[in-house]
Amino acid sequence: MSPLLILAALVYGASLGLFVAAARQRWFSTHRRGFFLSVLLGFGVAGLGSTLIVGVWGYSAARELLKKQIVSQLDTVGHIMEQQIDRETRGALAEMDLLSRALAPDFDKGSAALIDRIKHVQDLNPRLLQLRMTDMHAGIKAERSVTGVVDPMNRVAAAYSLDEGKSFVSDPFLAPAFKKFVL
Repeated sequence: MSPLLILAALVYGASLGLFVAAARQRWFSTHRRGFFLSVLLGFGVAGLGSTLIVGVWGYSAARELLKKQIVSQLDTVGHIMEQQIDRETRGALAEMDLLSRALAPDFDKGSAALIDRIKHVQDLNPRLLQLRMTDMHAGIKAERSVTGVVDPMNRVAAAYSLDEGKSFVSDPFLAPAFKKFVL
């Protein structure tokens, strides 16, 4: 039960109690039209009190209903956003797989050839802020950053990819080299 509804019930009970106490003490008998005044006040207390209770109950019920609808709609929006993030992540991983296959022939030619190819790739796709190619032992063969400042390698990602053979996507973090959130 809502605290506002409890407060309204207490106000109504106190008003009704004062009316009953006034009627028992015969406060209305001292007036010329005391009976009319007591009936009028009785109907007034009953009418205003019931209106107060029903109004507060309606407000509380509407508020709870709106709150549930908002939570339900936000849950739906969250689900849509999660699907979109998953789709974007799958697309980015597929793109990185294609990129690694395209750069594989130049892998053993030396870092200068790899860096030149990486530069061309970054020119074509501005979302690739930093690219790093490593060998099977996590030794860096070539790396390039669009800002010239290279963020350190994520050792967890390298270990996960090399040991498990699976793709790794980090949580978003603020990269000092790019001054924005990256994956």
